[in-house]
Amino acid sequence: MTWGIIGIIVTVLMGYLPIYLGRRQVQTPQPKGDSTPQPKGDSTPCRPEALAANPEYRMQPYPKDIFDEIGREPLAQQRLARATYVGLKVSWRTTLDAVFPVHPDEQNRAQLMMLDRGTNPWVLCEVDFLEHPEAKIARRGHGLWVNGEIAEVGVGDITLVKADLAFD
Repeated sequence: MTWGIIGIIVTVLMGYLPIYLGRRQVQTPQPKGDSTPQPKGDSTPCRPEALAANPEYRMQPYPKDIFDEIGREPLAQQRLARATYVGLKVSWRTTLDAVFPVHPDEQNRAQLMMLDRGTNPWVLCEVDFLEHPEAKIARRGHGLWVNGEIAEVGVGDITLVKADLAFD
């Protein structure tokens, strides 16, 4: 009887071990011809080709995944865990939530506040309206892809620098 229970426990653990280890690894998706992988919950047919063609940017980890990983760390280690993502180049599907002026005197620059695939956490970046005039007229909920480099992982947001945008 005891050996049977131990056998069941070992079998269950062996079944979940590959799943657990697979979730801890970050994999870069490989493009397949003309098809573009879509994040979960995304209803647009494809992201703009200009951003899709840049292999140095990764779609994963998603912003939510970053915060989930950090949340699993002991509280005293979370600041250090946030710093490990700085410099990572990402390509994320987002939705516009708000636009704020960077400085009251600066009419052509703003900070975009975007949601990760329609939900929290926020993704922040600065935009130049001369380079991206569509940002000036986009409404809340408008979908866009953003390529950028993580500059900071805050408590509830991720700030990107060197951002390039492609609006739907």
